[in-house]
Amino acid sequence: KSHVNLAAMRVWERSHVFEHSWETVVEAAMNKYPNPMFNGVLSQDVVSRSVSKDGILRTHRLFGLLFTGVVHRLTNLGFYRLFNSLIDLDVDVWYGSEHTMVDPRARSYLLHSKNITFSRGITLEERLEYKPHPDNPTERTVLQQSARICCPWWPIGGLVETILEDFVYDRMAAKGPRAIEWVIANRIADTTADASS
Repeated sequence: KSHVNLAAMRVWERSHVFEHSWETVVEAAMNKYPNPMFNGVLSQDVVSRSVSKDGILRTHRLFGLLFTGVVHRLTNLGFYRLFNSLIDLDVDVWYGSEHTMVDPRARSYLLHSKNITFSRGITLEERLEYKPHPDNPTERTVLQQSARICCPWWPIGGLVETILEDFVYDRMAAKGPRAIEWVIANRIADTTADASS
């Protein structure tokens, strides 16, 4: 895991290795919700889905999420009133947009997500890439995860970025691989058992 601080921006990176094939991991990643690791994900809606002539599947989805943890963190630090004067922290659901691309021939799965709520003042962008492990492409999968957090509100933008980096990425993003492992162990295993019975 690495962190890079740029002017009015934070870049966050992490990698993870799954002890499963690329096909298994991608199937789980595409069917990750609902998931007990992410109770804050309230809704997911497919906006568009298409398959190109070369077999690439592209999907655009919208997500509704609860970010009460961020609000509680701001309240505990004594900054709730300040931030609520800039953005309405009392909104019930925050929304995000997600674009994915699955290329089964190249065995590549790319995901790019971005917040919609508060996007004029805060930018949260995340990029995930799942590829076969170079040393064992049939049985292991590498996840490269990166994020960009930007808040230009001087002089408090850096504080906002720090809070979001700590809560959203250091805490929530770390749950991503565990959520996929949960799907593999439960839902995919149950489907396989049903098919064989």
